[in-house]
Amino acid sequence: MRRTLGWAVVLLALARCDEIGPAGHTRPAYASRDAWDSPPPEGLTFEPIDAARVAPVVDAHQAEAQASLAAVPARALSAEEAARLSGRALPEGGVYVLIRGVALVEATGSFRVGVHDRAVHVHHGSLGHRHARMTRKAIVAVLSSMPEQVFVSCSMAE
Repeated sequence: MRRTLGWAVVLLALARCDEIGPAGHTRPAYASRDAWDSPPPEGLTFEPIDAARVAPVVDAHQAEAQASLAAVPARALSAEEAARLSGRALPEGGVYVLIRGVALVEATGSFRVGVHDRAVHVHHGSLGHRHARMTRKAIVAVLSSMPEQVFVSCSMAE
């Protein structure tokens, strides 16, 4: 219930890298949009996966991970690769996948991953008061299968 409520709050209050400003008006929360930003189509719903099955790639390995995602939005990993890139062992029982992500203020938010059939949506929600630079972040997730479609988005609330 808590996970579902968390997703509902994120999705209702923070939509597609917009921030909610005075009088409820929305405006882009980012100074410039990154090419990895690819929000899902309206109306497509995603079932959130357990947060323990998601980990950002540690800073020391971000450049390597992002380079390996230059031509593809996701790629399969071994359990050993996943642990090395994320800095921790991830739960067993699925496919370890390196996936594209974007964030505005990484320190004040978190990544959430949801699935819909063979599609995956990586979303980062954060807090902030100013336009922020959208930055690329690779993440590791343990999914039931390798995704065929990857959607990436971020948002910010005040």
